[in-house]
Amino acid sequence: MKREMVYIHQIRVGLSWMDSIVLFLKEDILPEGKSKVDKVRRKAPRFWLSEDQKLYKSSFSRPYLLCIHSKAVKLLLEELHEGVCGSHTGGRSLSHRALTQGY
Repeated sequence: MKREMVYIHQIRVGLSWMDSIVLFLKEDILPEGKSKVDKVRRKAPRFWLSEDQKLYKSSFSRPYLLCIHSKAVKLLLEELHEGVCGSHTGGRSLSHRALTQGY
């Protein structure tokens, strides 16, 4: 019996802009420093944390958009551009496609 290999991409990520918002929404913990606290409190109402700990941002005329780590953006765009269902589209079209996919 012949088996097919399935490859899984794993991205090791560090801290990101999302961490302070996730921590605030999840455990009501604010960062240190008055300016950072004000920034998180100002931004937090536009975000939603799902049960599986994914961060979503509300958009003006669309449903919530999934926030992804900056280290994963390149991989995501490569997949949309060249992947199984890729269409090798240009920059503007590619960004529109990412938005319509919910990112």
